[in-house]
Amino acid sequence: MNSPQPVSFMPTSYTGYIEDPSILHSLLRTDLSNQQIPATHLFLSHYHAYPCTVVIQPSISSGRLHVPSIRRYLEMDHKHNSSQDIVKREYRHITDFLANLGNGIMLDCQNCRLINAVDNPNKYKPDGDHNHFLTVDKVRIHYLPQHDNYVNEELASKLSSFYVLQSTSTAIQVVCKYPTQGYYLRGISVKKPFICDISLNYGKDFTVIHHHIIKQLAKPDWKGIVLLYGIPGTGKTYYIRYLINELQEKNLIYFPSDIIRALSSSEFLQIIKPYSRSIIIMDDAENLSGDHPDQALTNLLNLYSSTYFVYSILSFRSSRNHLSHQPIIAAFNTYLPQALLHLRTSSIIQYCFDRLDINHSQILLKKLGSQRETETIKQPMTLDEIYAQITRETKFEHTRDSKKQLNTPDEMIQLLAEQELSLSDKDNCTLS
Repeated sequence: MNSPQPVSFMPTSYTGYIEDPSILHSLLRTDLSNQQIPATHLFLSHYHAYPCTVVIQPSISSGRLHVPSIRRYLEMDHKHNSSQDIVKREYRHITDFLANLGNGIMLDCQNCRLINAVDNPNKYKPDGDHNHFLTVDKVRIHYLPQHDNYVNEELASKLSSFYVLQSTSTAIQVVCKYPTQGYYLRGISVKKPFICDISLNYGKDFTVIHHHIIKQLAKPDWKGIVLLYGIPGTGKTYYIRYLINELQEKNLIYFPSDIIRALSSSEFLQIIKPYSRSIIIMDDAENLSGDHPDQALTNLLNLYSSTYFVYSILSFRSSRNHLSHQPIIAAFNTYLPQALLHLRTSSIIQYCFDRLDINHSQILLKKLGSQRETETIKQPMTLDEIYAQITRETKFEHTRDSKKQLNTPDEMIQLLAEQELSLSDKDNCTLS
């Protein structure tokens, strides 16, 4: 790397140059009582010039800069001695630091904090217990004007690439049941999983479907069904968790698989009556019937009474108990009947999740950082197989906690509910 050479002099033509010592001393006597590292004062004292400044933020939205990676970069690429930095800490962890690279550039990093709800696409090692990472929302670079091109075109770009993603979450209602007292709803937060590229994870055709699903579910008067089906491991549940966080303005009710069969009970329908404008989410919807997926689909459409056109074509008979004309998102771990595949109506959005072809599998593995030779991939892969490959390569300790963080894309969404519910509530919920 061609980093700037040490400064030998300061051109007097620079607007920020301070030649008169009395002016410099006056500036240095200003109030320093705010308890932050006085980066501008120290730059003035060291270089006798007022600094140019640029603010660096992560190169991706919802990201936070990873502080240890920035410090390692300065040590390795700039031969910077970090032991000479001004550092403030709380307990063992840095809250602020100021690094003088000695060449007319200072890095000012303030208000660092540990976070643990992150996605980690750059595969950094945790900086604290329970997978905490030391992060900051922005870094300021103070510099002399002759370094303007280098700072803004190279250094800023490099620093902004050191990030983790702060996970967002959406509140949903999970249907639970007391063994003796009946059903109730429990609120939990569902973290948004990291999907680097929807088209890479699910195929280029799915991007259009995804935007169509979002558009329809955002409409206050759309009462259709989103049917997601395909073999296990193809990422249906992973996508549902992602979709949930795209619908933050909606009320969402999720049904664990062992409660799905209770959908037609009058007791249950009375519980969800106040939530008539909610979106119903069912994973493992084949549990609507213990016999066959065809029968499960029949049961689902019998519960759903807002689309007469569907019933007239498929000759399904309407049930007295229905879901109050609510939108439904249902995932089946199987391929659906051919009759449905040919059905085209504005009230049903359907998509078949399948293995990614060899080319897409190779590209996604490489994007996720796999060291596997692409030539060794000889057949299509499910997302489950792809993420399992990445998990094996990371060689993490398989403690119980790390196992939960390394769940494959098609893990059951109620596992997330179990993690969020308190122990006392879990004892009262029939979550499998």
